[in-house]
Amino acid sequence: MTERDLVSQYRATRARIIDRVAVLDDADSRRSVPACPAWTIRDTLAHVTGIAADLGAGRLPGGDTQGWIDGHVAQRKEMPVDRVVDEWRNAGVEGFIEKSGSGQLLLDVCAHEHDICHALGQVGDRESDAVHTCLSAMSELLRKDLLAKGASAAVALSSRGQTWTIGVGPVGLMLEAEPFELLRIFGSRRSERQMRALPWQNADGSPADVGPWLPLLAHFPYPLADLVE
Repeated sequence: MTERDLVSQYRATRARIIDRVAVLDDADSRRSVPACPAWTIRDTLAHVTGIAADLGAGRLPGGDTQGWIDGHVAQRKEMPVDRVVDEWRNAGVEGFIEKSGSGQLLLDVCAHEHDICHALGQVGDRESDAVHTCLSAMSELLRKDLLAKGASAAVALSSRGQTWTIGVGPVGLMLEAEPFELLRIFGSRRSERQMRALPWQNADGSPADVGPWLPLLAHFPYPLADLVE
């Protein structure tokens, strides 16, 4: 995957989000986003726009990443949606994507695309190029989480003939799922109850108890209620 591909997929994802939010009336734009319960659709748009604006201008988050994110939302809280959309289109974040070569920004907007779809009761493009590309970025994020949390075994994931072994040590947990589901599972878009219901396996193929793994697999806190998309 080249940086140019990442840029084109970011642009395509941005366009899909804008197509959905630009036509919303004020009431619909203020719908709560179940996957991000502290945010409305407007807030979610402000989040992706604020990150793009800062990174496009070379402003990095520093030590307080959460404060940086919260500031993006607060600064655009009452801005008209069309102004936020224009800001996002003109943020110039493509240069940052090309320079970093990282898929993490694409992963973020892809996740929020489907968060917004869920809030609107719609089904987004779950077979987009971005969904498939983001599996690599998701794997890298999971690898960092497992390392930071001291996991002593690896996780093996598979989807449509592709496999990823993530982490250090012998494989201790396996899961096969569709690409979109893998993104939602490891993007903390499934509740603990939903996580426990998945077909986890041990390395020998027997059913696995995911319970001890749940703290290791959570990048963000799990939703309190099931997210059914």
